[in-house]
Order: sequence, then C-alpha cells, then structure tokens
Amino acid sequence: MRPQVQFVDVSSQMLDSRGRPRRDLFKWDGLHPSTRCYALWTSIIRPILMERFAAKESRAPNDANCSAEIELEAKQERLPTESSSAKLSPEVS
Repeated sequence: MRPQVQFVDVSSQMLDSRGRPRRDLFKWDGLHPSTRCYALWTSIIRPILMERFAAKESRAPNDANCSAEIELEAKQERLPTESSSAKLSPEVS
C-alpha cells in the first residue's frame, strides 16, 4: 500500500449483531445516511486524520460548533410514522 493511502473501516460499525445495516443510521428510505451516520463516520475518521496530519486543536476552531450542530440535527431529525414508512418503503427481510 502506498504511504499516501490508508483504508479506514467505517462499515463494520454500521452493522448490527446479525450483520445487517443498522436502521438508525439511515433515513426513512433506507438508502441515504442520517445525521447519526455522519456523526459515526466523523467519530471514526477524525482521530485518524488528526493523527495523520498532526492537526492541533487550535487549527480547528469550528470543531465544537460542528459537534453541536450534528447533535442538534440528530434531535431535530424527523422519523416517519409506521404508517407513512410502510406506504413509502416496504420492509425488506
């Protein structure tokens, strides 16, 4: 592997105990990542990037704002009711 390239495994933490994608990490359509999914990716990738590029806290002044925004979006994210999700997205077993 080239020194400029590093594989970061985000997918294993996106699976439940049965090896299926965690529903809480996707929007109602089961395809697009939710705010919670982006927060998970960030928690996995950020430490690696910070170490790799020797970034210092002072170089990321908006870090706290970004985390606060992600938390707020996660709270505000609207989940569909069972009846609306059943109409729009059939359950896949």
